Amino acid sequence: TVWYELLCGEWPFRGQPPEAMIWQVGKGIKQTLANLQASREVK
Repeated sequence: TVWYELLCGEWPFRGQPPEAMIWQVGKGIKQTLANLQASREVK
């Protein structure tokens, strides 16, 4: 989650309530990096 924030400048799972984001991170569900504008090495 922290790495995603550093790369994107925003929280993953944008538009969801905080408890939903905490649940998803706790369950190991990750936000996709497919649309992230970064080099392949970073992804």
